[in-house]
Amino acid sequence: MKKIVTSICMVAVVALAFTSCKKKENSQVFAFNHVTEQLVSDEGGLEKAYVDNNFTVQFEAGDKVYLFNVMNENGTGSSSGRYVVTSQMTLTPEIGEVGDHTDLNYYAFYPGENVTTHMSNENRATFRLDPTQTCTVDADGKPMIPAGTLYMAAKDETAQTVAQSFFNFKNIMGVLSLKFYSPSGRKVKSIAVTDKKFHLFGDVTLKIHEVDPIYMTTLFRNYSDTPEYLNELNAYKTRLGYEISGVTGSTVVLDCSQVPGGGVQLGQTAAEATRFFIVLRPLALLNGCDIEVTFDDDDVATISSSRDNRISPNVIKNISAVNIDTY
Repeated sequence: MKKIVTSICMVAVVALAFTSCKKKENSQVFAFNHVTEQLVSDEGGLEKAYVDNNFTVQFEAGDKVYLFNVMNENGTGSSSGRYVVTSQMTLTPEIGEVGDHTDLNYYAFYPGENVTTHMSNENRATFRLDPTQTCTVDADGKPMIPAGTLYMAAKDETAQTVAQSFFNFKNIMGVLSLKFYSPSGRKVKSIAVTDKKFHLFGDVTLKIHEVDPIYMTTLFRNYSDTPEYLNELNAYKTRLGYEISGVTGSTVVLDCSQVPGGGVQLGQTAAEATRFFIVLRPLALLNGCDIEVTFDDDDVATISSSRDNRISPNVIKNISAVNIDTY
């Protein structure tokens, strides 16, 4: 997946359980008909890279998506499978296949590597949010959004076969954009973000047929502590069958040690500040966070904030440039 440089449930072997459903007798490759959402920034004048002229994220050959054919609400006859995107923008089955008939909807999720299905149990699937993201850089050495972290969801309510499906992907996660500079010329080995209210990683289980990307986004963006809002949010979480399990935690680490040279060299002035991207779940940083920057000499600088810098789906949250030498 090409990433975006501007100013957020799931990579392991997947164990699958499928219920009976009419399958194609032979595996078929079919066109990957889709659009992706434009990421937006909460500040203007931000440089953009690895996107097309419409500022949309683009799939690449080798990316994987998970498709679901939901037959009914109890999961009887529902099916799912992981598909690989080809260079011709077609999908080919890798593990399992979806059936060619549906009474409800077809659904798609990216990244497909981080999905485990339990379709016979009321169409449930589990999405893994990882505690570590790997920093990569472009040809100019600028950090990019970490691979396989920008989770997306889509559904088709009208297609009668999977080959007819058209998926309008919505970005579930948001992006934290940090900018650091170091007059002494320090090099960053890792950045750890610890949320003061929410878990940032773990296994999230949902009922696929209750996933409504647009409604979910609206709820997250309109978060408040009012009883009315919390009642609505909790009612939707109940419908979703929302559960967090497995190993969970409130810290996500951006590992920069794999960048050539053993880390990311920081610019020396505010104008030359180096940008870093960390993908986070919606509502992260609502009550602030602690940020630990580890340098290549293992020295650590800690920044603590109680500000509401909440992460919203499809939004890049930009933090002003910081002289990390002062911490």
